[in-house]
Order: sequence, then structure tokens, then C-alpha cells
Amino acid sequence: MPRRPRLALVTPYLADAGNGNWRTASRWAALLAPHWDVHLSDRWEDGTEDAALMLHARRSAAAIAARRARRGDATLAVALTGTDLYRDIHEDAAARRSLDLADRLVLLNRHAPLDLPASWRPKAVVTAMTRVGRTG
Repeated sequence: MPRRPRLALVTPYLADAGNGNWRTASRWAALLAPHWDVHLSDRWEDGTEDAALMLHARRSAAAIAARRARRGDATLAVALTGTDLYRDIHEDAAARRSLDLADRLVLLNRHAPLDLPASWRPKAVVTAMTRVGRTG
């Protein structure tokens, strides 16, 4: 049996925070687990993963920059949050740098690419989020 590809899934907050970033990351981990060997963490740990998905352009900026510097050849996707789209990428240089470094920008709303400056729109991928593991 061939090995499943490895994915580093980085979120700025883990379960103890109980916030929306953690809930999104844990749902995505569950959705991706049948196809990927998912390593969920609050930082990038210089692993041997085949790809990385970083949640939140501003809050994960250090992890995004570190991963690109050390694993420049492997796929890097950044999932943009509402605060990324509506505030951070317009006001924060680190958030904008994250978008520059990403291969793909993952958005959850089909209209969200319109909130991106035109130079980043070709990287945008819109995906639907399902309610995996939601209890209430």
C-alpha cells in the first residue's frame, strides 16, 4: 500500500483556546485525514511533510515564512480568515508577505476572491466547509 501524503496543518490556536481558528483546523484535519497523514500543530516544526496548510495569514506569518525558507519546493497553502480578508491584508505587512509566499490561498466564500487585491486572485481557491465533527 503506498504511503499517504503528509500534511502539516498549522493553526495559531489549539484546542485549549476553543476558538474559531481551532474549530476550523480540527474540522479540516478530520476532513483531510482519510487522504492525508495530518499533523495538526500551532507552529511549523520543520518536518518532512509533502504540503502545508496554514490557517490565518497574519497569526501564522512566522510559520509561513519559516516553512517557505526551509521547504521552498513543497506546496504551501494559506487559509484566509475573515480578519485576514477584511483587515489584516490591508493593514499588516506580515499578512501580505504570507500571501506572497503562498502557492494557494484557500477561501471559504465564493465572493472572497473579490476582497483580494488583483495580484493575489490567481492563487485563490474557494472550497466549501462541511460540518464534520460538529456537536452543536
